[in-house]
Amino acid sequence: MKRVHKTFRFQRGALFEEHDHGDQMTMIDAMMTMMTMMIMTMIEDHDDHDDTMTMMTMIKTTTITMIMMTMMIMMTMTTMTITMIMMTMIKITTTMNDHDDHGDHDGHAHGEHDPHAWLSIENAQTWLNLVAGKLSAADPDNAGVYFANAAAAREEINDLVKEVNSILEPVRGRNFVVFHDAYQYFETSFNFPAAGAISLGDATDPSAARIAEIQGRVKDEGINCVLSEPQYNANLVATVLSGTDAKTGVIDPLGLGLEPGAKLYGDLIRNMAKALAGCL
Repeated sequence: MKRVHKTFRFQRGALFEEHDHGDQMTMIDAMMTMMTMMIMTMIEDHDDHDDTMTMMTMIKTTTITMIMMTMMIMMTMTTMTITMIMMTMIKITTTMNDHDDHGDHDGHAHGEHDPHAWLSIENAQTWLNLVAGKLSAADPDNAGVYFANAAAAREEINDLVKEVNSILEPVRGRNFVVFHDAYQYFETSFNFPAAGAISLGDATDPSAARIAEIQGRVKDEGINCVLSEPQYNANLVATVLSGTDAKTGVIDPLGLGLEPGAKLYGDLIRNMAKALAGCL
């Protein structure tokens, strides 16, 4: 089944070594300028006219990614140079994705748009050279450093994939339900699909009927785990778990408690895998 997905081609994580980046306010000003421009672009491009909360969720995701993008540019540059780089690098694109292997998993119907693109290992790998190329065009004297760091980051991500697969391998075949449908990219990257989601979107509160449906599936299908998230109502998960033998755990797709820096992306993906395996 082919579907049109609005996807964000970002890399959420730091690719480059830390540098003394001089005036912090210059960086912050540039970041805020680009965040504003991106939000305006999102609003103009958002032709589906979803509700305001859905848009705010997408903006929240963009803001987090922008902060990480800014942290990647850790060399002393003028505000104009940083702005030019970010304007070129960060775009919202409409792509046709063949989701034959990423559609409905045994009744798990995904929402049409998934803004959590940083959870895709493939996105991360794709953006490494693109980011390095844009930085090199703006700062050719350091092109070698950028591409060397991108190559090193690619190897780190390859090692990360092996590590995550080893974490998940002992629990493959077990079923889990997530709080909301934020994990399509992660599920595809590691071939580890969820059996369902309590809520199909960030902005949509599950109805009583939806909660009852998921609760029934947890009982009838032998779901092993129901995952909650730090920022959502844990009582809904408790309701779903009531009368079942399923375990619960907390998974964080945003990395809210992680220290920003070069290790953030790996820590984010690794911690998600550990939380999932621990619950299963």
